[in-house]
Amino acid sequence: MQRIFLLMLAVYSLPAFAQQGDIRVSVPGKAGEQIIIVPPQQGTYFSGGAQHLMLDGRGELVLPNREKVPGIYHFVFDGIGLYKLYVKPGGSYSLTVSTADRKAPFSVTGPDAEAQQQFNQSMREFYQETGMRWYKEDSVFAHNKQRTLARRDSVLQLFRNLHAAGKMDKGFFAAAQKVNNAYHASILGATLIMPIFKVVYKKDQPGYSEAVLQEMDASWKELPAISDVHDRSQAVSMEFYDYVNNLWATMYLRGLLPRLKDSVVPKNTREEAELYHKEIIAAHFKGPMREYVLASWLGDQITGAKFYKFIPAEYAAFSKAYPKSMFNAILAPGAKEAEAYQQKVAAGFSKEHRFVENPDKLASVQELAAAYKEKTLYVDLWATWCSPCKAAFAYNKPLHALLEKNGAEALYISIDRDGDEQKWKEMIMYYDLKGYHIRATGALNKDITRVFGKAGSLSIPRYAIFRNGEVVLGAKPPDQLRELEAQLQGVTAAK
Repeated sequence: MQRIFLLMLAVYSLPAFAQQGDIRVSVPGKAGEQIIIVPPQQGTYFSGGAQHLMLDGRGELVLPNREKVPGIYHFVFDGIGLYKLYVKPGGSYSLTVSTADRKAPFSVTGPDAEAQQQFNQSMREFYQETGMRWYKEDSVFAHNKQRTLARRDSVLQLFRNLHAAGKMDKGFFAAAQKVNNAYHASILGATLIMPIFKVVYKKDQPGYSEAVLQEMDASWKELPAISDVHDRSQAVSMEFYDYVNNLWATMYLRGLLPRLKDSVVPKNTREEAELYHKEIIAAHFKGPMREYVLASWLGDQITGAKFYKFIPAEYAAFSKAYPKSMFNAILAPGAKEAEAYQQKVAAGFSKEHRFVENPDKLASVQELAAAYKEKTLYVDLWATWCSPCKAAFAYNKPLHALLEKNGAEALYISIDRDGDEQKWKEMIMYYDLKGYHIRATGALNKDITRVFGKAGSLSIPRYAIFRNGEVVLGAKPPDQLRELEAQLQGVTAAK
């Protein structure tokens, strides 16, 4: 009898022992590079939980699957795009990313593999691109609504077929339906963006029409019928978060409604604008959804490493209003970091923080390089609003040691706007960016886009080397020190 009991105990213990699975990510050729991962929080998408993680020497990353409820992981790969992975407790998954195949860069093995691919492929295009293209093709809202619903239903039918064939379980199907609704509500909302800026709001101006304004307002109010902006249970993916925050709250609540009421109040600084946005969402959402949008708003301020002065106080207010919120533990470290930021910048610049002389007289990248023709400079093109730029500052200590070893120094070129000059100076102090600094304006700023950009657009961070007044583009980032050192030594040897 005892042996039977022990055998039964062993059998019933096996599932609990085997519950731990893992999520393997492989990006061949991208060893040591960074990816952004947003894990679900008890099944809920929360942008404030974003993590910047590094691929190992083989271009791989292994995450333990500790989920207790199903949820969607979001993986963001620079230059490749977003992949959503529906993860069940205990499941093991393998995600492989091909940088060579732009049309189908992702492949996955594990539970519901075929459904995972369809789930991503069917909603791959950025909703604003789709919606704005549809608006250019046909500006009639009723037509775009019909087109949106038809597309939503066709995607839903794909999921139904997978579910009926046993390739997508019930939970995955329910989550996919929520994502599908939010994605298509966003497409329809994107068709309404341009009219906000085209319509005439002032009664005393030519072209004013109260009927047009009422029709526009009524069109926006049709979106919640596709995806309910007030239902927190829908918040399983980035699509719903974007839909609520970037469309409903930003474009409708903050963009259209104040214009309809002629109550637009310009904000002079980013901090004022962000606090105004918080006031808007606090006023228009209630209950669990209000908690979610406020936490998401605060999480965005923290994960963006903006270090606004209001962050510690806003976190204190949120945690007091929602003492049992699951978001408190996630937000707490960022609130403390923002407080530490204010203390550190109060200490001021050190002698190792140097500024380029007469910056307004430099009209081109070549002129800037020529001003330091006796030096070898490692150039870091960044901005205070650029999260990947600031994430790279984590490598400052080994970077500066490498530069000193190779007779080089750092030059940080900021492309921040005039209104962000104080924030630019503060971040130099906070991140202790030893080296030379310049905030590019006017002609220099335009030339930076020409030199570092592509087809008139510029993405950052970007890195270069100035040597004897010459510009060497395509320098390796700070997280690839071995390759960077080879570049520096190669440039030096060439001279």
